[in-house]
Amino acid sequence: MLTHVDIVALALENRMRPAFAGRGYFSAARHRLSSLGTSAIPGAFDLGPNAPHCTADRDAGLVPEGAATVDLPPPVQEAKALASRLSLASKCSDEAGALLRVLAAARPGGRIGVVGAGCGTGTAWLLSGCAPETRLFSVERHPERADAVREMFAAEPRMTVLRGDWELIAADAPFDVLFVDAVPPKHQFPDRIPPLVAPGGLVVLDDLTPLVDDDERRAAAHDPVRAFWYGLSGWAVTEVIVSPREAVLLAARLVTPPATA
Repeated sequence: MLTHVDIVALALENRMRPAFAGRGYFSAARHRLSSLGTSAIPGAFDLGPNAPHCTADRDAGLVPEGAATVDLPPPVQEAKALASRLSLASKCSDEAGALLRVLAAARPGGRIGVVGAGCGTGTAWLLSGCAPETRLFSVERHPERADAVREMFAAEPRMTVLRGDWELIAADAPFDVLFVDAVPPKHQFPDRIPPLVAPGGLVVLDDLTPLVDDDERRAAAHDPVRAFWYGLSGWAVTEVIVSPREAVLLAARLVTPPATA
């Protein structure tokens, strides 16, 4: 069965990998669809000039000549401009951001949280996918950045920007999607994250090194971030390789069936 995670992965691979991967990569992807008993998605593996690429790839010279590009959503453009004004790098890549947008769009009316807003890039990607009734909460401990992000989203009724320690966001839990982009909860206190997520909700961790062969997968057993999430009972965990340099971990809290008498 083709799961929603498979669909997201295939969509991202199609949109963001052509500049890096040869046709053999897409042949393997076609085989993967076939093995799942699913008909081909129209245009899913189109390597022609109309295959879309993200703007960042175009600017980096990674898009084939004549290929179409996908412009960044306006909130993301604003966040990147803010990062430039503050002389800071955007914490969230365009590839991971595109995935965040999909995940936000899949939770209309939900509650979405961001731990570690930075200059608001990841928050902006999520916001660009939010339905009108969705609520988005973002926390940043650095006062200047928090105030700048709050000002940037001042006219956005779906947004709440918190300034202070990352655990302030617990007051607005539980979340349907929680993007963790701060060092303390990601690397030092991961056990404090699961209680903030609603049953059926997702935790998203970006900026992981992709695992592309067996040696790397064996080495990942010693990665404390992966070891924690893959070893967590009651959660389904997978990873999406969004670019040759980055993987995103998705952890979904399983809905526990009611106990029978």
